[in-house]
Amino acid sequence: MPTTAQVARAWRLAIEALVEVEKRGFSGRLALAQASSRLGERSVVVLRHSLRLVEETLRRRNAIDRLINYVLRPRSVRMLPARIKAFLRIYTYELKFSEEEREPAWLAKIGRRVLGWREVARVEEVLGGVANTDFEEILSGLEREERIALETFHPTWFVRYVLKLLGDEQGLKLLRANEKPPPTYVRINTLRGIDEGRVLTLLSDEGVKLEEENFSFVYKLVSSKRPLVRTKSYREGLIHLQDKASCFTVLAMSPQRGGYVLDVCAAPGSKTSFIAQLMGNEGKIVSIDLSKRRIGVFVREMARLGVEIAHPVLANARKPLPVARQADLVVVDPPCSSTGAFHKMPSAKWRIDERGVRYLSRIQWEILSQASQLVKPGGLLAYSTCSITVEENEEVVKKLLEESPCFELEPPAVDWGEPGLLGLEDARRLYPHLHECNGFFLALLRRTR
Repeated sequence: MPTTAQVARAWRLAIEALVEVEKRGFSGRLALAQASSRLGERSVVVLRHSLRLVEETLRRRNAIDRLINYVLRPRSVRMLPARIKAFLRIYTYELKFSEEEREPAWLAKIGRRVLGWREVARVEEVLGGVANTDFEEILSGLEREERIALETFHPTWFVRYVLKLLGDEQGLKLLRANEKPPPTYVRINTLRGIDEGRVLTLLSDEGVKLEEENFSFVYKLVSSKRPLVRTKSYREGLIHLQDKASCFTVLAMSPQRGGYVLDVCAAPGSKTSFIAQLMGNEGKIVSIDLSKRRIGVFVREMARLGVEIAHPVLANARKPLPVARQADLVVVDPPCSSTGAFHKMPSAKWRIDERGVRYLSRIQWEILSQASQLVKPGGLLAYSTCSITVEENEEVVKKLLEESPCFELEPPAVDWGEPGLLGLEDARRLYPHLHECNGFFLALLRRTR
């Protein structure tokens, strides 16, 4: 258990991170990484506690704000200063939604230690009101979908969408699965010249316990004495943290040694590095991304993992790509709504709506349309997203099949997941509640002529 001083430092970090999430639209993890760097915080205990506060507060933000607004009425939590707002959200999470029992007086004491007596005094009555309000009181009388949205911590539009897509039974299971973080998966990287068995032994020696999965090189984390990114194996590029769904998509493409691969929207490079591993660092991968920051991360990751055949290119994939020849394999993983990764990136839930999904589907079509022109006859086009919406997946692929009859859908080399919708049965869908990974979509299209 962290000491009171460590808890206060964790709260300070979490408050700063939540301010950045709201101000800049960062994910919780990115905001926390920047806050910890700015404040010089390196304690593993403090960082772990702070990450829990940030992620779990963001996960339940709609229910937390509903409760605070109930106490504040007719005012709103959005009217409060940024740090007070972040503090109140963390306080409400800890008091009402955390699995650990907390005393209101102790939580208020932590707040005073972080923000000062004067700041916390401004919301002293709100703290008492939150403590004395039963959440069931707020839920009573609501329409079914709105109640489910608050009980499962999702936007109401998403609840409506999921129940229509999957039906009540499976839809509710997916929503419930999103209430907890997903498992952490580790991919063994063999490009450093050390075989898989030896890497597993080295990880065991470092206190990392893994559980074998049904895919080559992929393991589920059971426990670790320290964060994986602080292990020697990680620093030396022997392992990479990559979701099982992402690993599956690469295995399903079956990239060949000596091939020429075009990876579109590639950074930060998880798929690129696994493709290079399966190719044995033989051949060439051109990796395109629009973000200079993400390309910087990509370059560092390729160096850490020993990838020698990937060449980053800064370009806009919605426009004609600066590539001289057609590729054996073109991989398209465009920007998406992340509706399949809400359990992993809870902040994404509050940044997207139905209009945003439709907007992203247009971008995805533009990218796929450009990329499809660079598949050589007999080559493979792989389209994937971490979204579960039909608009971003089946509808985009169906449009390509209708406008480009030279492409045919084919089943994956590794068979897993559920069939695609809208008649695209050879496409694959993955769901958090069924497959213990991000929600994902994959379609493989062969250019026949």
